[in-house]
Amino acid sequence: KSAYWALAIDEEGKQFAIVPNPVKGYTKALHEKGGMKETFASNYEENDVPRIQVKLPALFSHVDGTWKITQPGIVKLLDEE
Repeated sequence: KSAYWALAIDEEGKQFAIVPNPVKGYTKALHEKGGMKETFASNYEENDVPRIQVKLPALFSHVDGTWKITQPGIVKLLDEE
């Protein structure tokens, strides 16, 4: 159900690689209100796109319940099914 998937990349569980949930696709709502445009550079224009290819995951820190982006990621939107 989530828009993003997270994987801890350090032993303390404070640094995470974040990718978009591939089942969701890339929608205008996710771009405008779901944080995609702040989290990932993309080739989004205006239409919903069914498939996403992650070129580089976003990196986040998670400390004391607060998520903070440390490096934006890159996704390529694939319009074909």
